[in-house]
Amino acid sequence: MEIHINPANAALSKDISNYRHALKTNPAARVEIEEKLKKQRPNPYATVGFDKFDGVEAYGDFAFGEDPHAEKTQRRNNILLPRLGGLLDRDVPFAPPAPPAPTPNTTISWLADGGKNPTEIEISDSGAIIHTTENGAEIPEAHEYMEGIFDYILYNIRNRLEVINLALVGYNEVYPTTTTGAYGEAVLAFESFTASLQPGGNSYYAGAFNGIGIFPVVTNEGYIVSVRIELHWKNPYHSSSTIRVP
Repeated sequence: MEIHINPANAALSKDISNYRHALKTNPAARVEIEEKLKKQRPNPYATVGFDKFDGVEAYGDFAFGEDPHAEKTQRRNNILLPRLGGLLDRDVPFAPPAPPAPTPNTTISWLADGGKNPTEIEISDSGAIIHTTENGAEIPEAHEYMEGIFDYILYNIRNRLEVINLALVGYNEVYPTTTTGAYGEAVLAFESFTASLQPGGNSYYAGAFNGIGIFPVVTNEGYIVSVRIELHWKNPYHSSSTIRVP
């Protein structure tokens, strides 16, 4: 599904605009909104002096409500938790180190997790990672090396999608605006990274694949809630996996 470079094309931006317009121009609607939020979440909406009813979190609470099964800290700290899945890391999420590049017709030295001695792994002249012996036996370290490449790609994609989600939240906090700012930059960074992995791309790992598919699941509001990643290795019988975002 397409990720819009212009976040104004996301439905949430339009919905928030309508919500804020009602708050500003329709006294009856404002009373209804405020009463519902104060009853639903006295803290913070019924707190003396609270006036941020036009914020993204207030809109999310009014439009979607709360998940009664979610932990209180999750309800408090995540935007639109029941609709989007929530639970995105507040801090910079984990990113594994980049494995050595599978340069064609070379031998790379790979230290598997928990191992003490590096293993020599051969790369064919076509860029395929040789993962079986001449007798057809599997080479576990080669599989772990391929898994390391997958993890590196997976976490980098996941982290870039999170940046898009957080930038969209920031955009809606100041909507309307005439620039896409961080949101447009985040989308371009994601697209640039995915393009680098395609055959002929400038990623160190592009030569190991016959192709790669990256399919974010985008809500009507423009948020990414999960992603399917398919790596079509030049090695047979190795293809894909899936991770949820979060």
